[in-house]
Amino acid sequence: MNMSTAQRYTDMKQVASTISGRLYELGEKYESLRPYLQQVDEIEAASKRLESVVDTLENYITSLEDKLRVLQQPISQRM
Repeated sequence: MNMSTAQRYTDMKQVASTISGRLYELGEKYESLRPYLQQVDEIEAASKRLESVVDTLENYITSLEDKLRVLQQPISQRM
């Protein structure tokens, strides 16, 4: 029984060691990717700002089109 328990703990130690090594490797990979992830975040923020500007411009253009339609109507229809 002691031998099987000792073997079980040896196996668990090996698994823990493997997991620890892989976790370290993942940490290193994450650090190497961090600048790219920051660039992605910056691009996302810039695209959100651009979408906001586009929405504002679309609203402005719609307003101008409405005003132009009114101005293109004969004067008798405007009143």
